Amino acid sequence: MSSHLPSRCMGFTLIELVVVLAIMAIGSALVVINWQSNPQQSLNQESDHLALVLDTARSLARTTGTPLIWRASAAGFSVQAVNDKTATPPFTAWLNPPIYAEPNQLVLSPEAISSPIFIRLQSGSANQSLTLVSDGVLPFHAKP
Repeated sequence: MSSHLPSRCMGFTLIELVVVLAIMAIGSALVVINWQSNPQQSLNQESDHLALVLDTARSLARTTGTPLIWRASAAGFSVQAVNDKTATPPFTAWLNPPIYAEPNQLVLSPEAISSPIFIRLQSGSANQSLTLVSDGVLPFHAKP
């Protein structure tokens, strides 16, 4: 005597599928929101990058005893020795162009103590700006 019980269909119910889809939609929306670029965050990244480059260039100028010149454009910037007019300086592109720098040219002195330096960076795609500051001795840092 064998009794066969009706086998229950195995699978997902409609409500379970809807819940999973809702969780995936919310997760995707959060990823897209975080993925979109924030203009102020982009400008902060640019200023951090430029601060490292300028600190390194200033250290190189002090070590070699040769003044260096930093030149910026909307596409990027370059650093080269003031006396070196023959070589084409290596060009570093901005991370998120266009970026405008004021002043767009700066001489980094080999002197141990130099005058204070202020560089205003402005994002070309948004009206965001900040200022890189150095007192001439300490490293560059950003100020809003």
